[in-house]
Amino acid sequence: MLSLLALSDGEDERSFKFNLFVDDALIFNWSKNLKKFTGFDVILGNPPYVCARNLPEETLLKLQKFEVCKSGNSDLYIPFFQLGIQNLKDAGILGFITMNSFFKSLNGRNLREYFKQHSLNIKIIDFGTEQVFKSKNTYTCICLIEKSHNTTIKYCKSSSLSLPTKQSDYNSIPYIKLNSKTGWNLNDFETISKIEATGIAFGDLYKTRHGIATLKNDIYIFNPVKEDKDYFYLQNGSLYQIEKGICKDIVNTNKLSRAVSISNLKEKVIFPYDNADKPSLLNENFIKENYPKAYNYLLNKRRILDNRDKGKGEYENWFAFGRSQSLEKVKNKLFFPKMSDRVPSYIINSEDNLLFYNGQAVIGHTEDEMLFIKKIMESRLFWYYIKTTSKPYSSEYYSLNGNYIKNFGVCQLSDSEMDFVLNENNKNILDVFFEEKYEIRLT
Repeated sequence: MLSLLALSDGEDERSFKFNLFVDDALIFNWSKNLKKFTGFDVILGNPPYVCARNLPEETLLKLQKFEVCKSGNSDLYIPFFQLGIQNLKDAGILGFITMNSFFKSLNGRNLREYFKQHSLNIKIIDFGTEQVFKSKNTYTCICLIEKSHNTTIKYCKSSSLSLPTKQSDYNSIPYIKLNSKTGWNLNDFETISKIEATGIAFGDLYKTRHGIATLKNDIYIFNPVKEDKDYFYLQNGSLYQIEKGICKDIVNTNKLSRAVSISNLKEKVIFPYDNADKPSLLNENFIKENYPKAYNYLLNKRRILDNRDKGKGEYENWFAFGRSQSLEKVKNKLFFPKMSDRVPSYIINSEDNLLFYNGQAVIGHTEDEMLFIKKIMESRLFWYYIKTTSKPYSSEYYSLNGNYIKNFGVCQLSDSEMDFVLNENNKNILDVFFEEKYEIRLT
């Protein structure tokens, strides 16, 4: 405190010389501002946590010059790794506390490859789902990077925000075993590698799909407050009659993170498309003539619909859904949520007219194939894989997005083994069976 007071009063100005610069780090050139600049011995920082969708156009243009920003839509923290390493002396040290999403994210692909190609000497302390910054809902790690060559990465998964105190707290993972394209599995590398090397990758066997995207669910999706022979009654500001003929059943599969039945999830969606296997948008005059109540309701909400995508959306017509995904009929679907804090409910459904939103589904397979993958995904082994490799969210939730499950190795079974799995309903017995099949012991 005395030193701070001395500095503030100017008493130490002869003793200290601060070379402070205020500028845009993305374009600042140290060599032009410091004579004989050869790099820093130490760089410490906390790069800005700004996701790509919140960056202004001028910043996005600046990111394009960075090698590490050329995969996906780069978040702002990513180029600071390249900036820091380029401005280090040989054997200099970079220390960042930053987001841990680059381990697996698409926009971290080139950053992972940058580290690998330069064989950088890296130590990572991963805080996982722990919230280091209580005011920020983000997941962080400490990266200590020496500008020297090494064949391995040192990784430590922290518990309760504790820091490693000895070298044996770190696991060494060879760069050669890390896949920059599919993501780095740093936590329990040996077990995860064994799972992914078993059988055939989930993404090569099964097709997953996200639900419909209206971009304004509260306009299209509703629970009727009542109904009669011809109409559902929708309460949205006022009470509206909606013709039953323009509505379909729909479920929010994100709610499957808890055990619920499909019948309890069903809502109604105003569906301005025909009933073909691959639906086409209805003509506006057709809706106006055949479903005048629904048309007047949508017209009443047009200003809200026009503001989707910040008013810049290019839709087939103003009343169309924001995206055209997942409109077609699919007979067999295995519904599951986008994220969960436990083994979620996986529900097989064969209603080809039933739509879904928010969550995901495995689609286009036979009932036996659906039942088999359902039992795999309900297993202790699969949930361990998710908790170990997936993106964490608050309250111990983990993502089940296709990017995080596509590399899970699906074991191949003999006919007798398949019969056993399809007919066995005791989860504990199945857990033991799958772990023996993968030669992994989790308990």
